[in-house]
Amino acid sequence: MNEATKADTYTEVLGAIVSGDLDEKLDALSGMIRERRRLVRESTARMAVMTTEVGATGILKGLSPKYINNVRVRVVKVNRTKMVVEPINPDDLDQRTKRKLGVYGSACVGVNVPASCIEFD
Repeated sequence: MNEATKADTYTEVLGAIVSGDLDEKLDALSGMIRERRRLVRESTARMAVMTTEVGATGILKGLSPKYINNVRVRVVKVNRTKMVVEPINPDDLDQRTKRKLGVYGSACVGVNVPASCIEFD
């Protein structure tokens, strides 16, 4: 499917949703979208695990609580689908963020996060 055809199909589907033509199918569409997002997230995590080495740096994203997002981290261990990371500049963080990311005084034990939640440099 070429880009023009994709754009036309996308526009048609959005138009059908907005106009109410697909009201009886909204639950099915929502389920398909949720499943597709899960597959993309898993694929992203697998690629990250396969290509990331200890010492790689990045930024946390898509995590809860929100205040730990946008923290710069370094990978200290790579597991099957998750990575153990520690903040690069723990002194710049507030106390609750330090605790959530495993920083206690001058010691840092790191925290296990999904590989898909790290945006690498």
